[in-house]
Formats: sequence, C-alpha cells, structure tokens
Amino acid sequence: MKAATLVAALALAGGSTADPYAHCNGDVVVRKAIQDLSADEWSVYTSTIQQAMGSGLWQTFADLHNAQANYIHGQTSIFLFWHRQFLKWSEQKLQEIEPDFYWPYWPVDRSWAAEQWSNDPVWRIMGKTVDQGFVARHTFNHADSTTGPLLRAVDWTSDLPSSQQYAAAYANAITSGEGFRSYSDTVQAFHGWFHVTMGGDMSTMESPLDPLFFLHHVRSFLHWCPLLPCCLFVRRFPF
Repeated sequence: MKAATLVAALALAGGSTADPYAHCNGDVVVRKAIQDLSADEWSVYTSTIQQAMGSGLWQTFADLHNAQANYIHGQTSIFLFWHRQFLKWSEQKLQEIEPDFYWPYWPVDRSWAAEQWSNDPVWRIMGKTVDQGFVARHTFNHADSTTGPLLRAVDWTSDLPSSQQYAAAYANAITSGEGFRSYSDTVQAFHGWFHVTMGGDMSTMESPLDPLFFLHHVRSFLHWCPLLPCCLFVRRFPF
C-alpha cells in the first residue's frame, strides 16, 4: 500500500501517462485549468462570480474564512479538511446561482519559476495590478458589495512551490512515519508561500475576496488525493 501511494504521489509531479479519469464512473465533470476553459465555461465562471459579488455572497465567503481563521491555520491538521469543506460549500452556493458552475484551478506548480508564472496567461484573465495595488481593467476588479476594490501586491520575483515539492512532502510523510500531520503542515507552508507572494487581499484572512484563492486551493487539493483519481473530477467534492 505504501509503495502504491508513493508511486501515485510521484505521478502527480508529472511524467505519468496514466489516464486520470480511468476509475471515474457516473456523473462526472472534468475540472479544468483556468486557461483551458471553453468560451461557454468561461462565461459561466465569470457571470456566476459577478452575480455572487453583486449579491453579497462573495463577501460572505471572505467573512466566514476570516471568522474561522484562528482555528483553521497554524499547527493544526484541520487546515486541509476545513478548506476542502469550504471549497465544497462555496461551490454548492454558487451552483444555486448557476448549476453548471464548477471551480477550475491554476496549475502554477507546473510553472513555478518566477519568470514562468509571472508571464502566465492567467494574468490576462485575472488581471495585473496597477502600481502594486488596485486590480483594474479586468473581470473581477471590483465587487460592489464587498469592502472595496480587489487588491494585490504581487512579488513577481518569487519562485513558488513546485509539483515535485508537493510530491516530496507526500512521500516524506509516508516514509518518515510522521503521517498526515507532517504532510498537512508542509502543504500549509506552501499555501502561505503562495498567499504572501500574491499580496494584497491574498495576504489577509479575507483572501477569498480574490478569485485566485479558489484557483490555488483547488489545485492544492488535487495534490492531497493521488490515490483517488476522481477526487477532483466528480460532480461534487468527495467526503
């Protein structure tokens, strides 16, 4: 079992030709990288989030995360469990607006070097900051019902955690005997690295105000389930 787990973990780092949907049965939806959304999928994604921002729901996501911050971060293994539940709940709330809405992700761990991710096509979608502050001239630059305009202060010179580092964390937790707590702490450190690099709202406990929060956390979740090839592709997050 440990060997199989290791193989699966290392496969996530790239180089595996295994069909990730081989064991997916029934009603499934493929969660895509944000850059790979079709025109129709992009329309659903943007319009749903815009409606959530206009209704106050988007602010509710941020407020809930902020209210729970002291309990779900730090030296606690609840970090991954809570955020997985949060992804599921927020997706279901958005599906009440648009049933075809699903969270996509940003596989920045595959283009982790600063010179790569800083020039990623995702910025044409998410928008770059003006003078390291307000995000202007893009789809989500302002949410009327939130506390203010979307803010970022991105450190464009910082490398980010790679898929190999995620896989190594998983493998080390198994081979060292330290188990899930060790893995959770390492992933949380990687997660903090991403948040601080993005800056602005992402560096606060109101970070769900930035759609980057969800693109990042969905991708992080994928690294947690290498033995469950359907875990990010079924119609709802598995529990």
